[in-house]
Amino acid sequence: MARILIADDHRANREALAALLETAGHEVLSAPEGSKALELARSHRPELVITDVLMPIMDGYELTRRLKLEPQTAGISVIFYTAYFGGQDAKELAAALGVARVLVKPSDNAAILRAVGEVLSARPAAPADTRADLDREHLRLMVDQLLEKTGALEAQQQRIERMNRTLAMLSAIRHCSRKRAASPSTRAAFGSPRWDSPTAAGALSSRRARAKGAPSASSSA
Repeated sequence: MARILIADDHRANREALAALLETAGHEVLSAPEGSKALELARSHRPELVITDVLMPIMDGYELTRRLKLEPQTAGISVIFYTAYFGGQDAKELAAALGVARVLVKPSDNAAILRAVGEVLSARPAAPADTRADLDREHLRLMVDQLLEKTGALEAQQQRIERMNRTLAMLSAIRHCSRKRAASPSTRAAFGSPRWDSPTAAGALSSRRARAKGAPSASSSA
């Protein structure tokens, strides 16, 4: 089996992917962003790097560019595993960098393991001539464009999460209000009638007597 390095800034994503790969028999290393992943790749020489695209400090594009430029890491295969992946320009950039495969989150376990197996069994993809078109500024421009495209999606997701929290709070308030209204202490506080009291019993007796046409206790007196 292979040594695989995961780069993702979300801990839950790293742990879930690592568990899957370890179950399949692979040795797994992980890093929270690209620069840490690059250090691990230099020191541990994994056969495959599975990286997110949008990460702090060093994104997946820059990580791949660095890996392919350095002789000691140029033979490492790369898979992009990301929830945010742009249009044709982003795909062309990934291919030009030598990314072997792009998986979109979430992918099912079978698809991930199948892609890993196919990439490991093939020769690492060679990058295009980065000196001509993929210099650092161009790469940064492309990443900025991706961030701009995904910013609206992230803002929308945050609005949805805030709305869900508000709805959950309102639902909890309504539930508590219903429980208080149904409790015995609340009924007592609002003056629920007690038919075992003398006054209430007398009033009930008078109404029954009038209904039968008999004199009430008060009139007979």
